[in-house]
Amino acid sequence: MNSRGLTALVTVGILAGCAGSRPPQTVLTATPPAEEVLQSITAIAVVAGGLPGDVALTRPQSTGEGTLTGATKGGVDTFAYVTVWCIAGSGGQLFIFALVGCPAAGAALAPPAAIVGAVVGAISAEPSATIEAAPALLLRLLEEADVPRTLQTDVVTLGNESTRRRRWRFVAIENRLSGTDTDTSLLLAPDVDAVCEMRVTSIGLQGPEGEIGPALTLVATLEVRLLRVPDRVVLHETSLTWNGSVRRRLGEWVADDARHLRVEIQRASRSIAGRILEDVFLLLPPLMDTPPAQPPSARPVTFLRPGSTTRQEVVDRLGAPQGWYDGGRILTYRLEAHRGQLRPSSGGDITHRLILMFGPDDRLEEDRIIPMVAK
Repeated sequence: MNSRGLTALVTVGILAGCAGSRPPQTVLTATPPAEEVLQSITAIAVVAGGLPGDVALTRPQSTGEGTLTGATKGGVDTFAYVTVWCIAGSGGQLFIFALVGCPAAGAALAPPAAIVGAVVGAISAEPSATIEAAPALLLRLLEEADVPRTLQTDVVTLGNESTRRRRWRFVAIENRLSGTDTDTSLLLAPDVDAVCEMRVTSIGLQGPEGEIGPALTLVATLEVRLLRVPDRVVLHETSLTWNGSVRRRLGEWVADDARHLRVEIQRASRSIAGRILEDVFLLLPPLMDTPPAQPPSARPVTFLRPGSTTRQEVVDRLGAPQGWYDGGRILTYRLEAHRGQLRPSSGGDITHRLILMFGPDDRLEEDRIIPMVAK
């Protein structure tokens, strides 16, 4: 085995010991209410509960822990990889010698790999002070941003902007949930026939467990209930989990007076509001900063023509839509990538969503193609 091969094996061992996976993007998709439930309401009061008493944090390793983990995994993984690779590459009469020589080679390479792994582990880890201060800092930032009130405002604003065919009106009520029930006086409000309760049950920075310095993303879990006024009948209840799309190490989140974290918290509120409107009320919020659809020659569905294509024609040619919003004004279809092009999904990996918006005459007004992002 030459020196170049040994160097490559040491590198592989270090990478195997210190590399980590990306955090999983799990999503708990809410089941929307029945259409007759949505048709029975007109004025919806939006109320929000307070924040949970603590925050969720996938704890990174401290500098000392990261050094030890990097050294251990770098040394052990390199020894195992070199030994197995060396023995597997030998044959015939050399096999007997390989059983002795290969472990010896692995043992010789393990110490330098452990040293390099220790250095990489120490660099990837976070200072103990940063780890200890992170939960209190995150909770303070959430309180400063007044997440419940901001979320309430975003749901009301986006809800009223998103409603077209349905005669709905979203209103913000100065009320904070306490315990498990909405204030009785709110349920007796004369101009409200439904109440949307939102509770943030968990929020924090989460990522893969067991890594030295995992990439963390902001994750929030909410419970949402729709109550009829004034008898408190639960029309619908569900829970949903929102995952941020930005991943950073803990030190990056809290650096520069937590500038990145402050921005992400603000962005999260509007995004979560959109999820609630989409999953609970079947409303598609306005498409912010979304480019128009491609020209007809480049579209995955070439027959679409704004002003002439009817909704029935779309359903006849594409089948039942995956999403039906705003009383049928908006339909959505999932698209998959096929040979470098997008096409309506036939069971492959979903990459984009086709959004079709129709006017009062059921003719296509506008269409959009947006990437599918884990919610």
